Formats: sequence, C-alpha cells, structure tokens
Amino acid sequence: MFESAMANNASSSIHPNPMEANFIRSIHSVGATLACLLAGFAMSLLGRRGATLYCTIPAYVCGYLFIGSAPSVWLIILGRFLTGIGLGLTLSVPTVYIVEITNLRVRGTLGVVPNLLCQIGIFATYVSGRWLDWSGLAFLACSVGLPFFLVVWNIPESPIYLSRCGRTEEATRVTTLLDLKTASLPVDCQPKQKLDGETHTILGSIKKLKNPEVWKPFLCGLGLMFFFQATAYPLLIGSTVELFREAHLAVDEHLATIIVGIVIVLNSIVAIPLARSYDRKSLLLVSGTGTASCLFVLGTFFYLKDLDMIEGYLTWMPIISFIVYIAFFMCGYGSVSWLVVAEVLPTSERSFVYPLAISGTWLFNFVFAHSYIPMTLAMSTAGIMWFYASLSFVGVAFVASCIPETRNQTAEQIAHFYTQGWIFCTDPNNDIKAKTDISETSFEP
Repeated sequence: MFESAMANNASSSIHPNPMEANFIRSIHSVGATLACLLAGFAMSLLGRRGATLYCTIPAYVCGYLFIGSAPSVWLIILGRFLTGIGLGLTLSVPTVYIVEITNLRVRGTLGVVPNLLCQIGIFATYVSGRWLDWSGLAFLACSVGLPFFLVVWNIPESPIYLSRCGRTEEATRVTTLLDLKTASLPVDCQPKQKLDGETHTILGSIKKLKNPEVWKPFLCGLGLMFFFQATAYPLLIGSTVELFREAHLAVDEHLATIIVGIVIVLNSIVAIPLARSYDRKSLLLVSGTGTASCLFVLGTFFYLKDLDMIEGYLTWMPIISFIVYIAFFMCGYGSVSWLVVAEVLPTSERSFVYPLAISGTWLFNFVFAHSYIPMTLAMSTAGIMWFYASLSFVGVAFVASCIPETRNQTAEQIAHFYTQGWIFCTDPNNDIKAKTDISETSFEP
C-alpha cells in the first residue's frame, strides 16, 4: 500500500526511480521469508505468545517508524524490510497458535478471523490513504503497536508449548481456561519428550523434511502457497489505483479503491460461515476457478482497451470483474489456504515446518512482485493478467490432485492421504471417516 501511496503523492520530497520503486514493492517479501525461517526457533524459545510480543510487534513498530520518518528512499526500504519480518511472523505464529488452542468444531471459523482482520486493515489503509500521505500512513500503522502488545500480553500461551517445556500444570490450567474438553495432551506433546528443551534450529527443521510423512505434505503445502501467490491478489490489491487509472474508469480511481476495500471486508465476513459450512478443498477449487476466470476477463478488457474497442457499459468491466475476483479469492484462497497448510503438516513438526512453508510463500511473492513491472512492460497489462489466469487454472488441477480435505479430519486421517493415496487419486479419507464426536477436542487438527 505504501508504494502505491508514494506513487500517487506528488508533494512528497522523496521520488524513487523505477529500480527503487521495485525494491519498495518487493523487499518486504525478503523480510517475511527470513522471519518465517526464524519463526520456528522463536516459537520454541519464546513460545507462540512470546514470539509475538518480543519479535513481531517490535519489528512492526520499528519498521513503520523508519518509514514515517525516512529522509531517503533507502530508509523506507529498510522499514519495509522490517515490516516484512513482522508480516512473516504474523502469518506463521498465529496460525500455529490457533490450531493448537482450538477444537475441530471451531477451528475453521477462527482460522478465517485473521484474514478478516487483515482485510479490515487493508480497507483502513485505503480510506486513510485518501487523506494521508505515505508517512502519515506509516505513523498511523505504528500507533497500533501499543494496543497490539496489550492484547497479546493478556492471552494464554499454547498448552502444547507449555507441555513440551515440562510446564504441565500451566498447560492443564490453559486447557481448562479455554474449555478444551480433553483428558490428556497428544502423545507427541507429553512432557517426557520435551523436545530436548525445544532447542530446534533451522537446519534441524530442514533435516526433518527427509521423512516422507513430512516432506510430502510440506511440498503440497508449498505448492498451495505458490498458487495462492499466482492468483496475483497480493500484487493487484496493492496496485488498484494504478490499475483503475489505466482502465480510465468513469469514477475517481480513489473512490473505486475504497469501494473495493468495502467489498474485501464484506467478502471476508461472508467467508467465515462458508469456512464453517463447506469443505475446505471445495472452497479452494471454486476459488481457483473463479479467480482464474476473472483474471482472464480483466486481461480481455485491457486487450480491447489497447485496441480502442472499449465504450459504453464496457468501461465498468474492470471494477465489476475485480469485485467478483475478490469474492472468489476470499471464499477459498483468502480464507482457508493458510489453515489448510498448517492442518496437513504432522502435529509434532508443525511449529517448525509450517514457517518453512510460509517462507516459500514469501519467496514466491518476492519473485512475482519484483518481476511484475518488467513483465507488465514486456507483456502489457493484458498479457500479465492472462499469464496469472493460466497459472491459476493450473492451480485448480493441483488442488484437485494433491490437497486432501481437512475439515473435520483428524491428523491420522490427513496423514493417511499422503501415505496411502496422495496424487491423482480419490481422497482416501472418504474411506476412513471418523465416527467420533467432533465436539471432543484434540490438540491434533
């Protein structure tokens, strides 16, 4: 959002050249990748709550302070890098925490809430950007740090982390507080194991990938995150003003962006009951097909515009297509993809392997973001839309083949998909559906 705000603020004393603008657009992905690689270690050393308090929040506050007070482009880039670290931790730690403190009955709903709050933040940025320049936006974002710290300070630590550290009484107290109706912790979380004091390293996490029970779901989760980025949503949502300006909309592009922000929030709200009521795999398939189709329509619009064939009602095609595109993205990729990646991973390795999968997400994001401007110049806006549409259609085939259904499934059922079925087969979970009451809580997803 900040790179878009800078591009549209003529009064700013800082005017990045194309190379610097490209770095501002993409450098946060490098910070997020690094943060994901370190997230497992941070969670093992400080806990899920501690990693947020002492790593995530300081990264955001320092980053936004650097951006808001920056006298030069390179301090803005440093600030973007630090906020990228905060973003990487935000997308790694809370998902693990949610999976570990919730039961199967409510996990789908709570797993979508972070996405809703993220989209509310995007909408707030759109609205604020109508009146604030990029430095004002940075200081506004920085001000959220204090209430963020106070809220996290008052939440309990993950009982799985407490148990692994030998703090059984605290773990039991948290399970009672959270009304987790279970008599015992999962076997892999018993205090006797204690994970050698949880002294895991990045290298140790990578070594775990030699186990087929880990690398198969890891690769599939990584693939899902690749196609998440291939929908181009993270790129397009930060470039709405430029896109609508290029489309020559009949309304002010800033007003159109605010409308899009409202649509984003509304669809994020709708995604909550969808995630609770429908299979996650089905939502991903519908989401992928819909986003690919909308990207194809957007590409067709810009192609016709280049030929001067757009007139009349066709001028509304980009904003209508973009609104429908957001709706399809939010119903699947935007709401459940992060949760699915966490759920397919083995419980015992999730806190270390999940951040590795998310680090891959940000590597993909960096590649897509850094190549967006050069590819657009080489292929035209129409060509880049068709390129992402093609990738999204491939993503539909990938989800159908390589991602199991995880809604209301135990860890054993999900693991069975990768040990007995996996690719190009019917979901073996259909043959071993659990007959247990899902109101009984397990710490395993």
